[in-house]
Amino acid sequence: MKNLLIAFLAFFSGEGQATNVLYQQNYETALSVSAEHELVLRGENRGAEAATLVVRLDDAHSVNYASRVNEEWVVLPGKFELHLPVAAFHTPKKRKLDLVRLKSLTVFTAEPDVALAAPVWNKAERFDANVLALDFGPSGSAVFPGFTPLSDGDPRISGKLEAIERPYLDSLIADGVRGIERISLPAKPGQYQLTIWTEDIGQWETPPRYIERRIKINGATVLQERFSDQDWLRQRYLQNAQTVGLPERGRPLTFSVSVGAKEQGIDIAFAGNNKTALFVSALILEKGLEPRMRDQVAAIREKRFAALWPIVDMLRHNVSTLQADITPSGLGEIEVSLTPDQDEVIDSVVLDLPPSLSGEVRFAQVRLGRPDPQKRVLYRDDRTLRGDVIGRSLKKGVSQRFHVLIFARPGLASGAYSGQLKINQHVFDVKVAVKEPREKAVRDGLGYRGVYLDHAYYLTNPSERRSQLWCDATFLAKLGFKTVAPPFSLEVPEFKQDYAFYQAAGFEGPIFVYAALKRWIKKYGVEEAASRLRQVNQPNLIWSIADEPSNPSSNPGRLAEHIKLLRNLVPGVRLAGHLNSKRDVEFIDLFDVVLVNAGFIDELDEVPSETELWFYNIQRSDGSLPSFAYETKNARGFLQWHARNPVGDPYDPTDGREGDKSFLQPSANMCDAVPDIDSHLLNLIEFEGKS
Repeated sequence: MKNLLIAFLAFFSGEGQATNVLYQQNYETALSVSAEHELVLRGENRGAEAATLVVRLDDAHSVNYASRVNEEWVVLPGKFELHLPVAAFHTPKKRKLDLVRLKSLTVFTAEPDVALAAPVWNKAERFDANVLALDFGPSGSAVFPGFTPLSDGDPRISGKLEAIERPYLDSLIADGVRGIERISLPAKPGQYQLTIWTEDIGQWETPPRYIERRIKINGATVLQERFSDQDWLRQRYLQNAQTVGLPERGRPLTFSVSVGAKEQGIDIAFAGNNKTALFVSALILEKGLEPRMRDQVAAIREKRFAALWPIVDMLRHNVSTLQADITPSGLGEIEVSLTPDQDEVIDSVVLDLPPSLSGEVRFAQVRLGRPDPQKRVLYRDDRTLRGDVIGRSLKKGVSQRFHVLIFARPGLASGAYSGQLKINQHVFDVKVAVKEPREKAVRDGLGYRGVYLDHAYYLTNPSERRSQLWCDATFLAKLGFKTVAPPFSLEVPEFKQDYAFYQAAGFEGPIFVYAALKRWIKKYGVEEAASRLRQVNQPNLIWSIADEPSNPSSNPGRLAEHIKLLRNLVPGVRLAGHLNSKRDVEFIDLFDVVLVNAGFIDELDEVPSETELWFYNIQRSDGSLPSFAYETKNARGFLQWHARNPVGDPYDPTDGREGDKSFLQPSANMCDAVPDIDSHLLNLIEFEGKS
């Protein structure tokens, strides 16, 4: 297992090896497949380490990397079978494959011990005559095996229809049709089992929500739902918060019912407050008294999904560390491992410390996550630290980790302090050593540490969002973060209020304005943007004007012109660019401040001495910080993505455009006294005795 983890860290860090081509086929005449085809890869990873397979597909329009499909899949040691929904694939420029004009297929890996049988293009047979299985979605979107595609022009559905497709690997629920008011299904008289998948999984921020929905079948109401904001938050958004494995997709948003058909068939009517309430991704109508086909489909989905999302166990052996080393007004941490000799429910937690010290106790929850937001592999670990310890279950003989943050009051004298942590009847003696602040001989590139922060978008009430933002900001400042890249209003009076808000929260260093200036320029033009900038600029504000300046979205052709005009109209403004590739070097002289990530590290010598250097998004997938951050002496600090950026379901790492990245975990409560956090947040903090 140790070698396996090392292998994961190696390919997450981008270490390359020689290419081993497993299969290559050029089609003499263009190969034509359909959205109902899957590419099936069967083989064996005979090595002791995980391997990454790269599937390259070229069509008639492919001329370079950006115009072909390059999909990566991780396979663990042993045999594997991958069913790939090729109709869901896109090129780096977001173009879908031309499935009727495929030119070549190549499968390769960097590992020497992987064997692959000849890939198979498979189109499944339809289910038998007693089963109607419909996969809703845009024409050309991937179709689940055995189902019949149904798009928004089909006469069996009516309403204000909108076919949509989401970036998801389960083709049954990755697409669908919104706005359906009626589905008319021809059916002979008899008893049927009807299953409808009704969840729009979304692709960014929070899942699409609805307040009200009603479903009638042949005129009789079979489902009536109404959610308050709090209902939706608890029952839908946070429904998988306690899940250890993958969430059960469609619960509670999969609807199954036994129905009787008469001569006119089966009529299904939908009503609701918005199009999301009128969404269907798939439907099975099967004759009989048992939903056998529904259960078979569920088993197929589970098997295929598990193959596409391999799981690596990264749980570490729990060992108690009962001494914290801190500096005055600093932080320390303690870890406690508890293995009860019987099942227990935690009903009492007492942290007894001297008055000059305080602490927060958290329960380490086992969950699945993605070590790299762009890679298709999941890990099981306990880095989610939950503040709601009371009521948690302890299992006989199972080690449970607890994390304790220790805070020292300013001016606390150095010396040795002691206390106790009591969890039910279990008592742990803890020690705190308060030391004089260390003086660094040479300051490294981690001087100012900060994170990107945004609103808690799952809260719909603006005042609640504002209150939660204040709690988030003050908590981050309490942890010792000196800088932040928070959300700002685009309106001048509100922007000024936001600035005062973050100053009051306790951030001592520069504050980055990531989006406002770029949005002003896009919406109003550079001169109006300068007018607004002049009204709100402050000496400690740093304004991002280009995120990857060589990228066409940054308008590289006019960037120098815009920056020159802004400097003329707003003397003293500090403009920043985010650089992440060699292509950005030519723009480096334009900025007062440059933020660079690992993609730009080889170009650090190009940064002018008068330009302020920062790092961004440098944290590795295992939570550690790279050595170059410590070795770069002229860097001022870093910003890390992201304090609040869950994608879709915050407890499903496989949905949305990328993996979830949220140091502050969502909660059903406003401003928890001990907020739930990702322990990778703590890896960004400079604890005494830990770099």
